[in-house]
Amino acid sequence: MIVSYLAAHYSGKQMAGTPRSNFGFSGEWHPTPGWTVSASIVRRGHTTLYPSSNIQNAPYVLVDAQIEKRWKHWNIALYGHNLTNSSYFTRGLSGGYVVAANPRQLGFRVGVNF
Repeated sequence: MIVSYLAAHYSGKQMAGTPRSNFGFSGEWHPTPGWTVSASIVRRGHTTLYPSSNIQNAPYVLVDAQIEKRWKHWNIALYGHNLTNSSYFTRGLSGGYVVAANPRQLGFRVGVNF
């Protein structure tokens, strides 16, 4: 579990994109050998974006989850990122433009270790 809190409000001042507060929880469960179920929930506080402190992100929540199976050298996983489909910006650009974060993503991954 990760819980963090920033007492000083650096957002848009000394450190661009730093939220006033963050908190979150994550967990992992192994129901049987080779299987892993994991999830995380993070709330990010209000931020202003560099280079203009006029561009702002409202607080938002990110939810991620994954189910994975591993055996010998192989692994497969079903995952979801930003399951609540939160809209927020990753950074600001000159001229008032912004870069949006990825929307909800669902996927399937296969891997091999050799």
